Amino acid sequence: MSNKTDKRIINTKNKIRESFIGLLEEKQIEKITVKEICERADVTRGTFYAHYENEYDLLKALIIEMVTGAFKIIRHLPEPGYSHDEKIVMLTKMFDYLKNNRILLWYFVNRNTYEEISVIAKDFFYALCLKKAESVDSEKVQAAYMFTGCGILGLLNFWINDNCNIGSEKIAVYFKSIIDGGIKEFIHSNK
Repeated sequence: MSNKTDKRIINTKNKIRESFIGLLEEKQIEKITVKEICERADVTRGTFYAHYENEYDLLKALIIEMVTGAFKIIRHLPEPGYSHDEKIVMLTKMFDYLKNNRILLWYFVNRNTYEEISVIAKDFFYALCLKKAESVDSEKVQAAYMFTGCGILGLLNFWINDNCNIGSEKIAVYFKSIIDGGIKEFIHSNK
């Protein structure tokens, strides 16, 4: 019985999410109502409120899901010693994933507060740049993650506001070149 219930809950949430994303493609969140989401998803408002407080809570849940998905991809980046091409393939997968979620990415980049983004950027930075780092100066790490976090957000903002017209592989190459060319060198230097 529990498995059947779980599948129904998953299906209901998926219908709500798809309905909401469809509405986000048409208009800004401020103009979207729970009633509209429910009508499109063919669920009752009570069902919606059983899972989410309001449309902003739903947006936050979807953004967290998107960021978590991007982290899962990044965490599978090949360790040092792997070829440039292998790393580009993995980063391209991440950018493809983000491109497929560009509506949510736009809201993430343009609507979150600096503090919320800073926490996520720190986690992203550690996953990307500090895998298996042994002894690293924590002050340098703080400075580098703030610099990198703002740079990553700037790159994502540029890319998303250009409607992702730069291909995923090309933006992955830019991204890797920026990270590998400067930040890692800075953190691991003795200066």
